[in-house]
Amino acid sequence: MSRPPAGANAKPYSQGFLNETQTSYSFLEEVTYKVNLRQLYVIKSTCFIHNAMEYCPVLVQIQSELQKHHNGAKFLLQVWNRANKKVYEKPLRSEITKWNINYNFFIFKTEKPDEDNDCFHIVNLDNGNQTILIEDFLQDPECNLNFANKYYLVKYFSYFDNTFYIASRQHIKLLKQGNEYESGAVERITVDVDSQVQTISPEDVKIHGLFINEGDDGNHVLIVAMETLDNQMDFNYLTVLEIPPDAEEFQYKFVQMKEIVPRNDKFDPVNRLAVVFDNWNDFYALTSRESNKIDFYYAGNRVSSMTEPPSEQVNGIDVSFDELYFMMGKHDIRSVKQNLNARISFDETEQMKKGFIFQNIFYQRIKNHCKLFNSFVFIKTYMLVAHGHIVSSFNVLKQKWINHFEFDSQVVSIFRMKDENDDFDICVLLSDGKIIFINQQANEDPDSEDFNIDTSLELSCTGNLLKFSNDRDDNQWAFMLASEANEEKESGFTYTLNILHQRQMYHFTDEKYPFLCNDTNFIFMFAPSDKTEILIQQNDNVSLYELTMGPEEPAVNFIWQMDNVPDLEKQIHSGIRFKDDRFMFIVDDENFYKIDIKTNETKTYVEQKCVGLYFSDNNYLYTLCHQTNPTGWQVKQSGFRLYDIENVIEKDQDLSYLLSSVQVGCQGLIDFSHTNQRLVFLSSYDNIEVIPVLHRNTVSFIGMEKREKYLAARVIEDKFVTLDRHNVLRTWGVLTGKIRMQWNLKDNKTDQDYSNFEIFMWDEYNFTYRREWYNKILIKSLTPIEDYDENIFFEPQQTKAHIKSQVTFVQNTTKSFYEYKLIEIVNEREIKEHCSFIHPFYQDGQVQNIFFSQDTQYMYEHLVHQRLYIYKKQVISGSKVTWQKVHRFVNFPVDLLTQCVYPFLFSKDFSMYLDVDRKLRTYIIRDSFTQEIRYQIPDWLLESSNKLEGFHMAAHRFMWIDNDTIKIVNKEGIERLIDLKNNFKEIEFNRIPMYDNEWCSNNHYYIDAPPPEPKPEDEESNPPLTFDTLERLKRKYQHYKSAYYLDKKTDAHSLYQVLNTVDYNVRETEERYIADLSFTFLHWNLMEQLESEELEAEQIDQEQVQRLIYNILPGGQTFLHKLSEKSDVIEAIMDICQPNAEDRSEIKFEVPFLVNFEGQSPMDLLNEKKDYKGLDMMLGYLAGYDYDHHSRAISHIIPTLIERELPSICEYLNSRLLQTEHIAKIKKGMIKRHDTPGVSVSSFWHNQEDIDTILQPAPIEQVLNLEFVDIPYVHTYSNKVSNTFMAALASTTDMELFDQKVIRKFIEYKWPLTLRYTIRKLFLPFIGFLGFYLVYMNEIYYIRQNGTAYEILNYLFVVPLTIFAFYFLFMEVKQFHKTGISYLSSFWNYLDFTPPILLISFIILELIGIFDYTRQPINDKDGNPTDKFIRIYHNQDLEASLQATMSLMLWIKLLYFFRIFQSTGYLIRIITEVVIDMRHFLLIMALTIIAFGDSMRSISTSEEEGNEFIPNYYDAFTYCYRMILGDFDPETFGQVNRTYMWILFILCTVFNMIIMLNLLIAIISESFAKVNEVSVQASYQEKADIIAENSYLIPENEVQNFCPENKYLLIASDVAQELKEKGDALDYKLETIISKVNVHTNQVEQSLNDQIKGARENFKSEIKRTLDIMKEENGKVFTLLDEVKTRMALSEA
Repeated sequence: MSRPPAGANAKPYSQGFLNETQTSYSFLEEVTYKVNLRQLYVIKSTCFIHNAMEYCPVLVQIQSELQKHHNGAKFLLQVWNRANKKVYEKPLRSEITKWNINYNFFIFKTEKPDEDNDCFHIVNLDNGNQTILIEDFLQDPECNLNFANKYYLVKYFSYFDNTFYIASRQHIKLLKQGNEYESGAVERITVDVDSQVQTISPEDVKIHGLFINEGDDGNHVLIVAMETLDNQMDFNYLTVLEIPPDAEEFQYKFVQMKEIVPRNDKFDPVNRLAVVFDNWNDFYALTSRESNKIDFYYAGNRVSSMTEPPSEQVNGIDVSFDELYFMMGKHDIRSVKQNLNARISFDETEQMKKGFIFQNIFYQRIKNHCKLFNSFVFIKTYMLVAHGHIVSSFNVLKQKWINHFEFDSQVVSIFRMKDENDDFDICVLLSDGKIIFINQQANEDPDSEDFNIDTSLELSCTGNLLKFSNDRDDNQWAFMLASEANEEKESGFTYTLNILHQRQMYHFTDEKYPFLCNDTNFIFMFAPSDKTEILIQQNDNVSLYELTMGPEEPAVNFIWQMDNVPDLEKQIHSGIRFKDDRFMFIVDDENFYKIDIKTNETKTYVEQKCVGLYFSDNNYLYTLCHQTNPTGWQVKQSGFRLYDIENVIEKDQDLSYLLSSVQVGCQGLIDFSHTNQRLVFLSSYDNIEVIPVLHRNTVSFIGMEKREKYLAARVIEDKFVTLDRHNVLRTWGVLTGKIRMQWNLKDNKTDQDYSNFEIFMWDEYNFTYRREWYNKILIKSLTPIEDYDENIFFEPQQTKAHIKSQVTFVQNTTKSFYEYKLIEIVNEREIKEHCSFIHPFYQDGQVQNIFFSQDTQYMYEHLVHQRLYIYKKQVISGSKVTWQKVHRFVNFPVDLLTQCVYPFLFSKDFSMYLDVDRKLRTYIIRDSFTQEIRYQIPDWLLESSNKLEGFHMAAHRFMWIDNDTIKIVNKEGIERLIDLKNNFKEIEFNRIPMYDNEWCSNNHYYIDAPPPEPKPEDEESNPPLTFDTLERLKRKYQHYKSAYYLDKKTDAHSLYQVLNTVDYNVRETEERYIADLSFTFLHWNLMEQLESEELEAEQIDQEQVQRLIYNILPGGQTFLHKLSEKSDVIEAIMDICQPNAEDRSEIKFEVPFLVNFEGQSPMDLLNEKKDYKGLDMMLGYLAGYDYDHHSRAISHIIPTLIERELPSICEYLNSRLLQTEHIAKIKKGMIKRHDTPGVSVSSFWHNQEDIDTILQPAPIEQVLNLEFVDIPYVHTYSNKVSNTFMAALASTTDMELFDQKVIRKFIEYKWPLTLRYTIRKLFLPFIGFLGFYLVYMNEIYYIRQNGTAYEILNYLFVVPLTIFAFYFLFMEVKQFHKTGISYLSSFWNYLDFTPPILLISFIILELIGIFDYTRQPINDKDGNPTDKFIRIYHNQDLEASLQATMSLMLWIKLLYFFRIFQSTGYLIRIITEVVIDMRHFLLIMALTIIAFGDSMRSISTSEEEGNEFIPNYYDAFTYCYRMILGDFDPETFGQVNRTYMWILFILCTVFNMIIMLNLLIAIISESFAKVNEVSVQASYQEKADIIAENSYLIPENEVQNFCPENKYLLIASDVAQELKEKGDALDYKLETIISKVNVHTNQVEQSLNDQIKGARENFKSEIKRTLDIMKEENGKVFTLLDEVKTRMALSEA
């Protein structure tokens, strides 16, 4: 029994990468297995710092597990050349610390107890490792270097110009060595210190290093790094002029490389210097000082320094050939690119990513030389790694090394080969030509770790091995080129091609294949076909051959050849053929070469730097690539890359995607395990990584055996548990494919043994219990029960003969009796055995389907010749049962089943089944035992088949959920959950995106959908598995949408179980189970690169875009969610999916629009970020989609879109008028006349009742157009969205919205109910309230104290008024509770609650006598009281104010109710708009009144006291206001400055009475015109406002009955009437356009005429000027002729 690993019992779906804040790399880390190579070797260090040098030394620590294979050595000192060959190796028992490499000379000093530890070793690597051992002369007392005989103070070695240099911080010692030795010789030299050793002691400086470089003249130079007094590095060339025997005449000189710029920093010594030289002999350095400051150097110059010490301590510096590194603190690692050259500085540094290991930086310097692990192969769950002369095997699951195989010679390669049984051999090719087979012992236990060398299979190559190549695509072939000396040949050798195939070795010499020579390079091609093709390279010539296996030996047949491939200078290491066999790619370490094999045209993709690759699924090229030339225009980072070859060919660019920034070295092998479907590559010298195929959404379960090894399987949340025939329960993680635990039933004494059982199958194609359909699996014993009496099982009438010598049908049937068990995996440690019984098994391939009810109480058996039985379980004891036959079916609808081997016709408990009445062509549900009809399924729900298709087509869209619930999908892909007991009421619905009804021809849509990857037609060829990722991702999209909307699964736990499943049906259950995820690492990573702008959308080809859009990431995030902050990227991708900008309904790829686990759609995220441009863009694209694509995800945000008045909102609303296929067939009818003619509600899957609510029978039918409005919820009263939607319409200023048919129909549909309850609950009560109020206040109130009768009458009015007041207050509280604080934003609401509050207050004050009057008698003249009285009123001001306020507000409130009537509603809106538009005018008007009033008051105060015509400051404003209205008397202007007063009077009246009041009239006229122009739209907006305000009035039962759930607005339109309306509108628009065109034409004509006129005038003036010039010139000519004539006359004279 294996213990469960850590995390085996973790909470389901608790993996870190499922957190939406995690990244694709966290997922990659989770699914990756790592092979820890540090348990074998640890590369401790290197002295290699010059990239132009040929040799690279490394010091390797041997871990204890391997030391016995190296004779106890603890270290290996190795030197590797550029060809990745190990040229030197020395085992050591102690670590060396002093060593150097100077081109071909390797210098080191060993420590005790290693041999020759008293010598300096100088190895000439170019001379057969000839070694000079110079005795350690520093130990000589005569050698005074101020070392105090402490050798460890020696810091640096160098060997240059036959001179050995050794230095400390203060001194350099030189030893001239001029002898020459034979190749491979080892010579020990004793040094005479006095005569042979010279000393150089630079003053006042410290030495920090000796380096060899190539000078400008091509000669080697020695560079000494010294520290100056101001603590900067001074690099000098050291030149030894002469080393004579007399030391006193020893001459040398230091030549400073670059000028040193002094600085003030002192007493800050250098702690460490790190130097590196590049390929061009330029060198870079950085130093750290005691103050933690860092200096940067380039080519000997200090180019920058830290001016201030860093906040954290500098704990290390190091260099690679690309970057300079330093570590601050414990985790802050920074680097700067060397290609900056003189611009290198701290400001240019970048922080390294988490996980970067500072101590391994030197790996980057040795990676192109050191090939410590030369090959590896992953087979089953074991990694076999070749290193030196050893092959080690590693158990990936247990994470431990288990075996080490040691050989006599070096291992050239380890590889896998298929044998004749399609199993894999592990082959080891040795340098002596032997091929050793390592195989797992013949053991049934899959966990066996017994690997041994199979000596019976040892093969050998003929000749000395030169080259090796194997077929990594199909693993069937291996080529080994060898040579033998042959003086008779011109080349001096005979070349032999050794071909390995299926454990046989074939030998062919160059006589048969003349192309064999030392330059021949073999490359096995990756190809989609079954053919094996091999490319043969000879320099820049390439040839393509097909490799076939003949009757006796292989044959290499010529296909194609090309000479002189352009740019090809290196050896090709890989070749690729495609589905389009016209093109071929060949790859070397530098470039890719695309070759058209028909035309021999080539294209070179330069600077790819690929050292290894693997070609997957005929399109995806996984590569290990170095960083491209840093001086190039585009630098590609080194790492694990993916090329989409179709994209490369389509765009003709070398586009690739970086998958992981691994350390790429000279080991470019990418292995592929077919059984595990895993890629394997060396990520560093520390690890080999095992990863899934990253472009797929499938993950194979690591270590899974072949399918026939398993008896049962079950998915339990995020775990996949299997039971194999060894009684072992194994558990894998569904999301990672990693094994989590295993549990052996036998070891845990469960007394359960299933080793003698197999899954029940009546023939090889019967996979009922191999699919995911049943958690309870029926297994059958392997051996029959001997001598079982069949009479025990069969009924007497089945075995009793009716005539003499008769053999009954049952007796004649070939059968045997077996033990059967129905088992179920309960959890990772438990198997439940539901029942065990004996039952016949009918042989000779006779049909025998056996199924069990969900509660296992019934068994259904389907036998050949239409024998169908139901059995009932009879318990004997424990799990042992027998089955009693309770029913045999007659006329069972077997044809409905067709090819599906699942009893989908039966309910879960087998009590009912689906049948068909063929006469009536209707579907029914019968009782399984009585055959009574339980339910008659309506025709509209399950369409009766037409004559062109069988009844099974509809049945294949039917599924039982439980005894009361069924699920059905129609031909359009609308699926419904139906409640049988509630008159087939719809529970929920969903439209399946991209639904294909053809699925249902031979497959059940829900149960038996065809596999994404069907079985190959040629089953014998057994091609490798390829997975249709696109088809799988599309199905995830379909399943997620169904789960969310139909099944109402909204929690993460439930949705993850939908998104991440296990596919049981790979190649129809023949292949291993695989995990089927909803995303791929590749496309998740591409989204992240798009998000970080590392990648542009244009760089992704359309095929990858199609896959990317269907990825559903953890948390339910789609690419729209992931890229919500990059709306421009979304737009670019959407343009690819909907390329026609004029018609977005032309959809190339349907984009999923889903909500995530938080219930947020992409538009919610855009709205949160207030990206209204993105929202508008998204609306434009969504307008092109069909019904129920996205509407339920965005319905709640549509009010926001209306409020923001987005430009695309009208276009989008119009696009939501859609038709289903069924509704489109209704072309004629008559619209029913009722409150809302032409408007009703219906589900997308409508029935006749839905149609009857909108249409009525008529003798003359109209041509109609029926359309759904695909905007849910807003037409109801039960959803919050509906009220928000109407409120948004009420507040919008975009009146064009109310021209939209959709908006009008929404309002028309909801208006009658709102109107009814507004009148019933507000208007009528208000009329009563107002009537009582008027009578009371104007009549009753004033006579209330006239007697007892009047007091009673007063109370009779006060009581109903109080009731009315509390009623209206209750309504307002109810409205406030529903609308919240937005209640206070409406003016009408203040008119609603203020009068009732005032009235209640008034009544209370009146009842307590505050407003009562008292009667006071009137006295006569003498002062005596009389019989007459006067009334003395109290608090009259308060009483009058309250009464006036209430009256005014109540009458204004009456205006509110005029809004609900068509004839007056728009007038109220005009008044409202006028008041709103006057607000600025009134402000200015008030300011002018204040201005004139104040100025007039100033004149009034100058009058004598008592003569002021304006008594106080506040009266000044009323005085001015009355003056504007014409109430003025000039006589009252006073006597002071009357002239100026008249001026103010005239200005005030002119400005305010004429200008301002006329301006007011203009404003009112404009407001009137504005509203009147859109009076119809305004009427609709007013209704929307009232609906939003008064929806609270509607009772809850009316709300629920108004529009049932999942109903959409259905609109019926009279086509002729619509055409007429559109025609009228078009005529008007056409006239407007014509008018504009005419105006524009006149303008253009006038402009042209003006231009022509101007041109004419210019032309005339130009002609005149030209004529004048000609006249002038002619005059000159004539004058000249006259002179000539005169001279001729004179000459003649």
